[in-house]
Amino acid sequence: MINTDPVNGFSKNRYSVMINYLDIVLYLIIGFASGLLGSMIGLGGGFLSNPILLSIGVNPRFVVSSTRFLTLLVSVSSTYNYSSKLKVPFNIYLCVAIPMTILAFITAYLVAIIDKNILKLIICSVIIFSSIRIVKNVFRKRIIESTGWNVKHKEFLILSGILSGSISGFTGLAGGLINIPLFLTLVKLGVKESITLSLSAMIPSVSLAMLRHVFDNIVNWSIALPLGIGGLIGGLTGPRISLKMNKEKLGLIIGLTIMGVTIRTLIDTLVSILTTNV
Repeated sequence: MINTDPVNGFSKNRYSVMINYLDIVLYLIIGFASGLLGSMIGLGGGFLSNPILLSIGVNPRFVVSSTRFLTLLVSVSSTYNYSSKLKVPFNIYLCVAIPMTILAFITAYLVAIIDKNILKLIICSVIIFSSIRIVKNVFRKRIIESTGWNVKHKEFLILSGILSGSISGFTGLAGGLINIPLFLTLVKLGVKESITLSLSAMIPSVSLAMLRHVFDNIVNWSIALPLGIGGLIGGLTGPRISLKMNKEKLGLIIGLTIMGVTIRTLIDTLVSILTTNV
């Protein structure tokens, strides 16, 4: 005898299949939206998918691994798309990617000896200040559209990689959330070069993190695959939109998004500190 659901009369097996299909569609949509916006502004996608997945009750361990898979596919697909117009010079790429990857790997193991929440509060405050500066520069018409990869001080690129990798490893903040303000304000890259470099520089560190999740067997592929496929499509679509936008509009979206994401992180961190101390 087939068991039926008392509410709608469907067989329980059929009802379960319907739920699974709905979950897959939901993850595809979340992945696409995250990949689209993340590839447009250089943040990768985790800044959007993380809170959404947590809010719908996904296990936090699977949220982290699924988001890493999403970020990896978004970074690779969007870098491929941007490279047709803005190919990153290899020497510039190495200046950022090598220190970023090494420091992210090392500092992830040093979290236990540092109060992560206090550090996160300080870093978030600095990022909010940087995002306000980006928005102010938009209205003052000081946003640079393109520098043609003409970087006067390559030591600032290396410093950006060191800061980004260290902060990301210590606090768990997304690399793009740190990279974009640094590239725009410290390195003085154009807005579209900043996006391209940020996304491409994430690939090595995110790949290593994803491999670690696979070896630790904490990847739920029923979540990660549809999320990643949606992100892949979004990552291929976002650059097409971004490359057609003017520098002011793109700079404003970047500044406001970074500000919003960082303020949310700041509030979450404060709540975590207060509830821990109660």
